[in-house]
Amino acid sequence: VGRSVLLGASVGVAMALLIRSMPLVSRALGDPPPPPAFGTLSVIDGPFAAIGNILSIVLSAMIVPFAVMFVIVLLRFVLRRRWAAIGVTWLFFVVVNVLQNQPGRTFATFAIVFCLVWAAILTVLVRYGMASLLSVFVVANTLLMIGVPIAPSTWYFGTAIVMLLVPAGVVVFGFA
Repeated sequence: VGRSVLLGASVGVAMALLIRSMPLVSRALGDPPPPPAFGTLSVIDGPFAAIGNILSIVLSAMIVPFAVMFVIVLLRFVLRRRWAAIGVTWLFFVVVNVLQNQPGRTFATFAIVFCLVWAAILTVLVRYGMASLLSVFVVANTLLMIGVPIAPSTWYFGTAIVMLLVPAGVVVFGFA
């Protein structure tokens, strides 16, 4: 289980970095940059808001992987082929994310990034299982939620550190 959790944590960090690199992908494609992603500003609301956000992340990290698994199982029964079910699931979630997050003319950026993100998600699920995918979502969503710069001189530094304890806790759990 520890190996799976550590692998999921590393994929979660990579996914967060990939999603945060969208302005670089836009620039490489010649598109205008997408609006800046600041995460949520509730990180600066104090430790109680941070704890509420952590609980929300953990809840969504449990719901989304099971929903993805449900879609794969449902499509497996319909299509009768495992690879086809995984491919249609990948296509479905990529299309949903691209249409949901496509502001203006940055369609290609979102398409490239979310193709890679959902390929990583489904690879982790199929090869390593649900424990890895749960840690992917916990780590990635926590890192994406911390959108403000973390500097020790800021007044919200303590709250940001509380949020960073979640991915650190996942890694420590994986090593234990």
